[in-house]
Amino acid sequence: MAQLSVPSFFSDHMVLQREKPINIWGTASAGERISVTLGNAQKSTRTDKNGKWSVSLPPMQAGGPYTLNVKSLKQTLSFTDILIGEVWICSGQSNMEFRLRSANHATEEVAAANYPQIRSFNVIQEMGHTPKTDLKGKSQARCYYDFPEENRGDTAPAPKDWQSG
Repeated sequence: MAQLSVPSFFSDHMVLQREKPINIWGTASAGERISVTLGNAQKSTRTDKNGKWSVSLPPMQAGGPYTLNVKSLKQTLSFTDILIGEVWICSGQSNMEFRLRSANHATEEVAAANYPQIRSFNVIQEMGHTPKTDLKGKSQARCYYDFPEENRGDTAPAPKDWQSG
């Protein structure tokens, strides 16, 4: 029996695009019933003969946090602290990877920052010659994720599942 799974960018702390249909997909055993819930929206489907499935939830207004639950008969995947808002995809040259900790006055800028709803998913560079169904990456829930706690200026410790860059 195949494990219920979704691509790695479906994760805790993610942001889904507001005012557009919300597409969720993954794999499980062939013919298995899958139920997806986000806020008040719920859709169910069955996997195809290859174990693939997808649902499209209705558009939502900006808000959150929400929990996304993806369920099969024997397994549940839950993702928490999800926001509905603006999703921006950024790419570019090496300067796109410049770390705030390397900037002038970085410690002061981080201490003054208060943007808890800015989220980041950093895709790890990987060479490929064929399309991929998933990617490697890390989700971060704060724009200053690459600083040690003692330099951030906030009073609460970062949750253990927040990754360092």
